[in-house]
Amino acid sequence: MMAVKKRERKVERKAFIVVDLETLIAGEGETHKPYAVGLMLVLPKEPVKYNRVETYFSDDYIIIKCFDDRSSKMMDDFLSKIEHISKGFRSVLTIYFHNLGKFDGIFLLKNLVSNWKGDVRPLVRNHHIYEISVKSGKRVLFCFRD
Repeated sequence: MMAVKKRERKVERKAFIVVDLETLIAGEGETHKPYAVGLMLVLPKEPVKYNRVETYFSDDYIIIKCFDDRSSKMMDDFLSKIEHISKGFRSVLTIYFHNLGKFDGIFLLKNLVSNWKGDVRPLVRNHHIYEISVKSGKRVLFCFRD
């Protein structure tokens, strides 16, 4: 009897981004608003480098008087950076978001739907956001995942 060798499948590791969003309640009777967001680009087979970490704080936009406007500007700049990074890759860039499903995804979706010029497609089931795909033209640029 002849043994059949199992074919080894090589899995190509792809770059990805990890993100965390922090919120606060600005005043009594107010709702949560984003005040900080950070991201880190992880490249396979390369050590983590400080220059691949980006942080955004609403206080960086102190010339904008209204906290809600500072928060929106911070999120806009964060998404612009994600777009810029993703255009450097041929394949869809996956962005893992801490707590996307039930909390952070709501803030992200609100900003994307209001400001993104392309197509935004959330995958939602049982009030849980599992993925948000973001297109520019016909191409999916990046996907946020929980």
